Amino acid sequence: MPKKSEMKPEERWGDFNQRCLGAAEIRVVDENGARHLEGYAAVFNQETTIGTYFRELIEPGAFRKTLQESDQVALWGHDRNKPLARKSVGTLDLREDERGLWFRMGLGSTSWANDAYESILRKDV
Repeated sequence: MPKKSEMKPEERWGDFNQRCLGAAEIRVVDENGARHLEGYAAVFNQETTIGTYFRELIEPGAFRKTLQESDQVALWGHDRNKPLARKSVGTLDLREDERGLWFRMGLGSTSWANDAYESILRKDV
């Protein structure tokens, strides 16, 4: 990801670098009352339009280094105050495969996790 100073003005949102990756596939899974979300957060070699700002194409290997070196957090609506799951505590599983960036996350009982679950279940999101 480019440094904030290298980004176009329309790519700068707030005081941190953020890019929205269109979910290629997401589904809810209920396993004996344990709620999960799983699917692909990004698909390789498929052009995605980010709002009306720009288009991007993600190549295989794009997430490899970050997945090995950093902790990742899944957020509801890109809001840092609404975490859904975190890799370092075992509630978020992320891996790169031949298709893209696959994820599986366990959902807690927070209000925003409930909102995420219901919105995705109803296919509103």
